[in-house]
Amino acid sequence: MKVSLQARKKDSNLPKYWDVRAITYDVQGKAKTVLTSLPISDYPADKIALLYHQRWEIELGVRDIKSSMLNNAITLRSKKVDLIYQEMWEMLLAYNIVRREASHAAASHDQRASDVRLLLLLPT
Repeated sequence: MKVSLQARKKDSNLPKYWDVRAITYDVQGKAKTVLTSLPISDYPADKIALLYHQRWEIELGVRDIKSSMLNNAITLRSKKVDLIYQEMWEMLLAYNIVRREASHAAASHDQRASDVRLLLLLPT
């Protein structure tokens, strides 16, 4: 895989090409392929596939939090690192509580939780 010119400008010691391997795995009948430079001796394909799938689920959750709860706005008000972590944990906790309740509501109406869309009206 070719190393970008931008990366090579930042670090002239980078090679012109990276050695990568393609890992293809199945998710619900669909083939997904990821590229990695991690060595096969330490990171077998099945573990890379599992980790990438888990990472993707986290990315989807963060996207959902940003779009449904935060209205795509940057809302962190804290200036100290500890308080920023506290705000992030608060958002994650609130999100999980709301999703749990939506899941219970969906189940009580014979719906799948993934079909439930959240509309939260938050003060601006």
